[in-house]
Amino acid sequence: MACSCNNSYYNLPCCCPTEPVITTTTTACPDGTICEEVMQSDCIVYNGYDLACYGIAPGTNLTTILQTLILLLPGCTTTTTTPVTTTTTIFSSESICLRHSTVNCAAACSASCTTYYMSSQCHTYFLTHNASHMLGCYIYLDAGLTQPAPVGFYSYDQMCIILGHLPGEVTGVTNC
Repeated sequence: MACSCNNSYYNLPCCCPTEPVITTTTTACPDGTICEEVMQSDCIVYNGYDLACYGIAPGTNLTTILQTLILLLPGCTTTTTTPVTTTTTIFSSESICLRHSTVNCAAACSASCTTYYMSSQCHTYFLTHNASHMLGCYIYLDAGLTQPAPVGFYSYDQMCIILGHLPGEVTGVTNC
């Protein structure tokens, strides 16, 4: 695609190249500007490590990867419309028993357990004690992931989870 600066997105071919395109240099157009490379996301394939927990393997195209990552966002809903039907996919939820307090971590760690909900991916982070990945996860009051848990302190298995700024959003993790 080098120096095809006059192409618009709509004039690109509707198929992927038969041979892999490997770009190692930048090509400047006759006027000295750098050409943008535009490829269909179906034509770009991942060649890194197998990320089985996300369903991303070498050879997965960029379209599939982007759809997978978008669905990992908390409470993400996507709608696909076709001429005949509309399909709505809601990210699945998992229940988890957490202790809650509005006072501090020590109070949360000694409170009684209540059922809360979160996305399947965040649930995995909690079960594996992956504190760095818990940040940005959301905790909900309902299985439909529509009612965020109130700001406060929550505990799970000697970890204190802090919902600090926004209802539902994990902003900190520490030990009880």
